Amino acid sequence: TIRVKSIISGTIADFRTEYPHVGKFAFVLVGSSGRGEMCYKSDIDYLIVHDGSLSKRDKDLLVGRISGALLNAGFNILSTFAIGDKNFIVNCGKYSLIERLVLDDISFVAGDNALYEDLKKDIALSFGKPTQDELDATILNLLFIYRRFSGFPKFDSREPNIKQGRGGVREIQNFIQIAKIRYGVKASDLVEIIDKMAEMDAISKIEAKSFKDASKFIFAVRNEMHRIEGKENDMLTQELQKEIAKAY
Repeated sequence: TIRVKSIISGTIADFRTEYPHVGKFAFVLVGSSGRGEMCYKSDIDYLIVHDGSLSKRDKDLLVGRISGALLNAGFNILSTFAIGDKNFIVNCGKYSLIERLVLDDISFVAGDNALYEDLKKDIALSFGKPTQDELDATILNLLFIYRRFSGFPKFDSREPNIKQGRGGVREIQNFIQIAKIRYGVKASDLVEIIDKMAEMDAISKIEAKSFKDASKFIFAVRNEMHRIEGKENDMLTQELQKEIAKAY
């Protein structure tokens, strides 16, 4: 995440120098990218908030420059959440509670910091406590996603899928979303979320420590898999297991 932010910041600085006429904007990571959970070949989820003066040509040029710089450095593609002014971004969060939760996990990268802070304030003011219907619909959606991937190898198999399989990255992300929905946890960092859950007695301190250790291990293994393969691959084959074991 630190490396990705550095590349984007440098590219935006060069873009500003080359095109000084471009209006104010801020480049922001969102969702799991905003929480700092990216692995080497993860998609990079982002939004761009601007003051209304960023033309389509300038937006396309900016995103193209950033995408090219990231690809040249060996990272994966950008995945757009939204590009627009503050009102447009906030309205995107009103489609469902899942989109709303994406806006809980935003992280400033580069550009106009005042625009970013204004966006954060508008997000905080625009969304109140979810209704019971919203909570029920979102949890059902998470359960549907989970059942969709129930056919993948279980985590105790010889070659598990460490993203979609049992106990994998997707389940960690589902835990984060449910923690925010059910318990109203206000945090973006995974460790902080787990600690808050323990403080609320939603999980025990022993469970919290196990969760943090396991999550750290899963993300480290996935990152090493991406590095070795040079692409986004989440099947932990027996050959990959031998390679990754050398790192531990």
